[in-house]
Amino acid sequence: MISDCFLENPLGRLRQIDPLPGVEAIPLRIDEFRKLREKKNLIAVEADTTGIVIRDDLGIFSHK
Repeated sequence: MISDCFLENPLGRLRQIDPLPGVEAIPLRIDEFRKLREKKNLIAVEADTTGIVIRDDLGIFSHK
């Protein structure tokens, strides 16, 4: 999950989204995701190639 509203603290982010049991949520801020994408980090690569976009209000995946 990528949002411009997530808290700094990763644990606080998980509390914000309260994922369902069995769901592996990785809450990232926009700046963090862009850095991971630049470094070709596996999380960003998977999000770009096989991720399912539910909403893209921020236009991060507009190239898909």
